[in-house]
Amino acid sequence: MLLRQSILAAAFSTYLLDPDDVVWRFIRQYPSRRALEHFFFALATFLIAVAAILCTRARATLQLPSPNAPSIGRNRFGFLRESYSFGQFLFDLGIATLAPLWGAVLLVVAEAFRLLRLHAQSNFLGIGSQGVAPTNFSTPSWGRAFRLEAAKWGIFVTMVVFSITLIDRLAETLAVASILVAAILNLPSFGSKPGSDGKGPEDGIRA
Repeated sequence: MLLRQSILAAAFSTYLLDPDDVVWRFIRQYPSRRALEHFFFALATFLIAVAAILCTRARATLQLPSPNAPSIGRNRFGFLRESYSFGQFLFDLGIATLAPLWGAVLLVVAEAFRLLRLHAQSNFLGIGSQGVAPTNFSTPSWGRAFRLEAAKWGIFVTMVVFSITLIDRLAETLAVASILVAAILNLPSFGSKPGSDGKGPEDGIRA
């Protein structure tokens, strides 16, 4: 988590050297640049929406073991882990459109390397699609999943508004508000005992 936050901070810190985001950098010379901005940020919004859905679904499905719950096999477990990682990467692609060129490159490349490394490490530790034994899990907890992924959904709302208005200040305000709300919603999970907040195998998924 610390590494991911450091990558995001480094990517958006490039605004100190380049005031233009990657989308504006490549479309500003076109007469239809306003329409192109709407299009590319709408596409980024779509990627973030898919990312939020995939990550929330994985979070909801991978819960604490329950002896009375149906079994989830190794292939299903591996698929959910991989869909979470894929969702994370789609989210990174979406928000990379808000960063300057080199910040976007840094974000996408560094996150791709991080996720590939985690995938390889998961398989090595025996918790990938080929290594985990069938386990019983409790029924999906969608409320908890939405809480854990609240930041992604908040950024999705931010991007919907931004892709329509293209007002930077409004997007910045909504993004900060999304992060603060997500942090507040997840405060009860800090310092809780395993099981008290429903933490289970999905916490092996690096957020």
